[in-house]
Amino acid sequence: EARKSMLKDGYNCNVIMYNIVLNHLCKRGNMEEAESFFHEMSLKGCFPDNYTHSITISGFCKTGQMEDANALFQKVKVSGGMMLDGVVYNSMIQALCIACKFVEAEALNKEMISKGIHMDKSAFDAMIRL
Repeated sequence: EARKSMLKDGYNCNVIMYNIVLNHLCKRGNMEEAESFFHEMSLKGCFPDNYTHSITISGFCKTGQMEDANALFQKVKVSGGMMLDGVVYNSMIQALCIACKFVEAEALNKEMISKGIHMDKSAFDAMIRL
């Protein structure tokens, strides 16, 4: 609804506005619309930033869509143009632990540590359950 209103009313949409709407969609668990919105923003000439990726990956993780989360996570890692932050790593680790993918969670934890990123309490709690 907000997306349609934003575009219909002729707002000069920038990455901040897209991120606000995307964050709202992800928090509501509406990942189908969030994913569509994510792709639409690039088509409109507004390119995702670190926060955009963080919101989307975390949304996929929170809704149990690990394949989608991992695909976007890997795409961002391979592109090398953006830095993945602690929010993304912590979301991925928690989701991997919930999905009983402990080897992958541990590997991601080691990668995170090597980059100087610290685990938050939720990810730590998930890891100690290993």
